[in-house]
Amino acid sequence: MSLTKMVAIGSLLAVVALPSIAEAGDSTDSEAAPEYFDATAFQISSKHDGRAPGSALPRDLTRLWTLRLKGDVSYPVIAQDLVFVTSTRNTSGTNVHAFDAQTGGKVWGPVDLGGPYGIGRLTYDAGRLFAINFDGKLQAFDASTGTPIWSRNLPGQYSFTAPPTADSGVVYVTGAGSGGTLYAVDEATGAVIWSRGVANGDESSPAVNSRSVFVSFACEVTYRFSLTGKSKWVHTTNCSGGGGRTAVLHRGKLWIRDDAGKTPKVLNTSDGERVGAFDSDTTPAFRNDTGFLMQNGTLTSIDAASRTVLWSQAGDGTLVSAPVISGRVAYVGAASGKVYGFDVFDGQLRWTGSVGAPVQTPDEHNAGQLQALAIGDGILAVPARHRLSVFG
Repeated sequence: MSLTKMVAIGSLLAVVALPSIAEAGDSTDSEAAPEYFDATAFQISSKHDGRAPGSALPRDLTRLWTLRLKGDVSYPVIAQDLVFVTSTRNTSGTNVHAFDAQTGGKVWGPVDLGGPYGIGRLTYDAGRLFAINFDGKLQAFDASTGTPIWSRNLPGQYSFTAPPTADSGVVYVTGAGSGGTLYAVDEATGAVIWSRGVANGDESSPAVNSRSVFVSFACEVTYRFSLTGKSKWVHTTNCSGGGGRTAVLHRGKLWIRDDAGKTPKVLNTSDGERVGAFDSDTTPAFRNDTGFLMQNGTLTSIDAASRTVLWSQAGDGTLVSAPVISGRVAYVGAASGKVYGFDVFDGQLRWTGSVGAPVQTPDEHNAGQLQALAIGDGILAVPARHRLSVFG
């Protein structure tokens, strides 16, 4: 049995679905209580692999709420039953907001992050929300209250466009301007633990596992460092240039995409050697041995080992977002304003919803907001220009 209630959100009135216990569980029909996980970074986690661990989203998602903010909305971070986003300000810079995940009610914010352009990047770890602006001002907030904890201007660079990644007490972020720098910052104090020079430093959100941190830039120039900052390997090619793309970690492989026109590659995480190639316009997503790639408006499922195509789905012909995965469903947004859920095994349509505005292709090149879907704490959050919609 499902119930609904009307919830007032400022001047908005939202219809909120209250799922029954059965609807909130996994898609396996298990009666066990659902176990939800946070979306802590761009494309959900520090590996950026687009997969939400834990229980699957409910079978029949309902739009819980939609808010219209004054500026473009960033990719969401989801934790503590809150949805965090930044939105561009009327003049310059961004605000950070925290909304109740179930009702859309304002919990705290907006807080002005300062800086020029529409750059406001977020990550979360252990009760703290971390935000960086274009100037490299990295700030820590109490996630539940918005209380500022510390603020640090990162030295040596002046252009910070990459989403930060917080993991196990450290915030990793790259900056550019004069070459590039990878920083490791203490989550508790804001002190720079170590920093290392890299080729450029734009847009590439550090990918982190239990042993290493990886960043990848134009011309496939890719680095692996230990968590203490020791260089482990550098993968280079015969060109150089500015820009970057977020690399994705999955089962001992690093999936990199280039900002200078080269074909995306797959590298061994152990030695940086190339072991394959692939084609994706956005950050790929993974579920076990299967990859999900956006190719010219078509979502394509591949065998991650052989890169063999398993199925393709074009939806309404306007698919644009990077895919995200929950349970056995791959979710993707469309320029038509629709959001689709396709079965990861056979590509069949399992669910569709609408956000009422065009979902955007993630812009990993220009200074401005980076939009992407996020799944965490049992909800699907979808930014679409000035709108933020949540399904659950």
